[in-house]
Amino acid sequence: MHGAHVYSAIVYAYHIRAASEIEGYDKGSANSSVYNFDAEAPASATDDQVRQMFQALLADRFQLKTHRESRPAEQYELSLGKGAPKLTEATSEEPMKVTIQGHALTANAGTCATTGWEEGSHLVCHSATMDQIARGLAGELDARLANATGLTGKYDLNLLYWPAQRPTNADTPLGLTIEQAIGKTLGLKLEKTKVTVEVLVVDHIERPSAN
Repeated sequence: MHGAHVYSAIVYAYHIRAASEIEGYDKGSANSSVYNFDAEAPASATDDQVRQMFQALLADRFQLKTHRESRPAEQYELSLGKGAPKLTEATSEEPMKVTIQGHALTANAGTCATTGWEEGSHLVCHSATMDQIARGLAGELDARLANATGLTGKYDLNLLYWPAQRPTNADTPLGLTIEQAIGKTLGLKLEKTKVTVEVLVVDHIERPSAN
């Protein structure tokens, strides 16, 4: 990570999927500066193993101390709509080419990524499971999202929506919200439910000493 806030590093290291999953963190203290994180991991390391290594790095360099608590919370549940889902099944694991507003992008199999454009944001997934797609959608909803679709395939996706935090004016046409795009474009159903979630509580963090 280069030019990253500590908050972003914690979110990655602990697989935080929504702001409601982390408490006790003062963004104005150790996070008032940005940092470059330069580290190496074995090529064979899994994503979970790299995240655990990142947790150790934060504990060592930022004296980060945390604990977890269970709290009541709201979460979204993604399920099938009344009709058939409007999803495209992936037919290849080779990198997928996508053109957005005249720009060519490449998406690797098993990935979901969001990019912002004049026409709105695009969530692009290639050969992704519904769990992976749900994680991509949760990032824009800024909330936990449970995959209750029962779908077991892998899908290609290029979902256009207007992000909630993006300002609009009279000259800017407002597109579908992420909630509307999930229903109209994907043919899926989005509902809020009450659940008990595990929250990461930050007990202590310090600025790192110089390298």
